[in-house]
Amino acid sequence: IAVVVREDRPGDKRLAAYIVPAGQDIDTEELREFAGLRLPEYMVPQAVVVLDVLPLTPNGKLDKAALPTPDAVGGAEGRAPATPVEELFCGLFADVLGLESVSVGDSFFELGGDSIMSMLLVSSARRAGLVITARQVFERQTPAGLATVAGAVGDGVPVGGGESGVGEIPLTPVMHQLIERVGPEKLGQVILSAYVETPVGLDFAVLTDAVQ
Repeated sequence: IAVVVREDRPGDKRLAAYIVPAGQDIDTEELREFAGLRLPEYMVPQAVVVLDVLPLTPNGKLDKAALPTPDAVGGAEGRAPATPVEELFCGLFADVLGLESVSVGDSFFELGGDSIMSMLLVSSARRAGLVITARQVFERQTPAGLATVAGAVGDGVPVGGGESGVGEIPLTPVMHQLIERVGPEKLGQVILSAYVETPVGLDFAVLTDAVQ
């Protein structure tokens, strides 16, 4: 297995895994799900490519330049959108991810999406009249999948998906960095401060509401 950070488009960095199976078939999506149960989100490869052999340099090191672009390998041939909702999600995917086009079967995360972009997708969908949740983006992942669960704005669909918002969540990258820097026993002593300039004449009650 080789895991590398790719930048196939300027400013578009993503984690890609290249795998040479040991005589068995590999389901790339199941592999990503397996990694997601054991790794923090930022360490889960956004694309998985199966190769017959890893390319090596004359010195026996991984030849990163010879690794194929994930988008061009192993993808199923995309079909055209069958419904207006599928077509809308294809357009939203392309807008959020900065791509020219997206097929209904393309995975949001294999195309370079992440948790922050998933929230952008949720807000973009809402402006377009459809209600989805960030969890549904992770579960359904494709325009076709999201089209089956999206509700219309004004139909009484809960914006948060009707969930309580209470439960266990994985540590974020910032939390992992804090633990590495100060150790778990000193986390309660960490303070984050910020300096923000406010408009002249800002009402203190308004500022208090905004901070809260």
